[in-house]
Amino acid sequence: VDGAGRLATADEGAVEKLELRFETDNLEGLRPLWLGPEVIAQDTLSELSREILAFDGIDPDTLPTLADVRTEGKMAGRMTLSGSLTSLAIEGEAELEAARYGANLVGDAAITFGTTGFLSSDQVFQARIDADSIRILDRIFDSVSVHMDYRGSQGGVDFFLVREEDEKYRGRLVFDQEESLRTLHLDELALNFPDERWNLGGPTSLAWDPDGLTVSDFRLIRPGVDGMRIEAEGYLPFQGEADFTLNVQGLDLSRIAHVLQVDERHEGVVDLNLQVTGEDSDLRMAATVAVTDFRYEDYALDRFSGAVEYAARRANGEMEAWKDSLRVLTVSGGFPLDLTFGRIDNRFPDEAIDLEVVSELLPLSLLLAPFDTYQEVEGTLSGQVVLGGTPERLAPTGRLTVDEVGGLLSGIGVRHRNLNATLDWFPNRQVEVDATVESDGIASVQGTITLSTVSNPEFDL
Repeated sequence: VDGAGRLATADEGAVEKLELRFETDNLEGLRPLWLGPEVIAQDTLSELSREILAFDGIDPDTLPTLADVRTEGKMAGRMTLSGSLTSLAIEGEAELEAARYGANLVGDAAITFGTTGFLSSDQVFQARIDADSIRILDRIFDSVSVHMDYRGSQGGVDFFLVREEDEKYRGRLVFDQEESLRTLHLDELALNFPDERWNLGGPTSLAWDPDGLTVSDFRLIRPGVDGMRIEAEGYLPFQGEADFTLNVQGLDLSRIAHVLQVDERHEGVVDLNLQVTGEDSDLRMAATVAVTDFRYEDYALDRFSGAVEYAARRANGEMEAWKDSLRVLTVSGGFPLDLTFGRIDNRFPDEAIDLEVVSELLPLSLLLAPFDTYQEVEGTLSGQVVLGGTPERLAPTGRLTVDEVGGLLSGIGVRHRNLNATLDWFPNRQVEVDATVESDGIASVQGTITLSTVSNPEFDL
């Protein structure tokens, strides 16, 4: 860093200025500015160091690795300070080359910035970033352009993201604040894909204050035959009366996963309608949802649909799942639920539950999809269970059977097969188990499980 010049301590009309220039061939030297002089990385610790940290209550596995804090790249730029300490103006520019922090990468970037009235109530700030070959938070773009401006309590952001030559995202956000009311205006949003385009139906806004949140005329559409439409309008109160509508038609989950650059496979087309009315302390909701051709990774359903009504701290409705033209799961009835806006201690009041769960050849792979302990799961679940009682004291009755279940317990590399079991549920919260399973040999399990609490069951097997 080198520089020269002078600044006045006061006087708005001062013409003095201070010129600074900076350059580095390795950004690693700047890492202590945000991580401190020493970085403790888990893959550099000795066994003794790990034990000392554990004794102090620090889990060494929660510390970053050297790769997580890897910093490199070149930077050069300049900054000019002018005016006086009481009326300071700053402008400058910087360039980055082959910059990296952890897994985040920037091939080349040019940054320009300027501000007047620095640290005053009438400060004006502007900045522009143009970058190529970007990888940020595991999201990859060919190029990114962002322009920001801020003046007092108002400002805006324009962005243009190029993911590929024929896929580009553009938008403009404007925000302002008037006393306790904050408003975010979305003036433009366009997502251009190789084969279609999503765009706003018109400018929209989101406003919030201590009393609630207002969505004004949000419409995201995909024009054309069998087009997509997302519409939201109305008021969601922290205090007062709600009047909110959300309508979704033809939303392609695979396209959403593509935009968010999610690694897992998501597919399906969603139709959804949600109505919210009533006072904040006594909300009423009605929702219908239908998802066709649903797939998560290798787990698929032909259709999932449901209808739920909510009032007086209780949700009632029915949901169904279909696979290979067979209704494999039905859940119907009601359960206590508190959806009051705002913070409350317990979302599940200790009131009566009346739910019936019926399954017929439901693939167990669907139930275990969120968990990676078991892989390559086969087999089905069938039966009927009625859940009564309360959340604190469940009283289930019914029987479930699992048939021809197999899977790989990935943590230890053991494959189980031909698991067959019956689970008989009783209102005293006991489950009678009768099961056999094969691996290198055959194991059988009989006895009871008592669900005194779901998180701490009692075994007698």
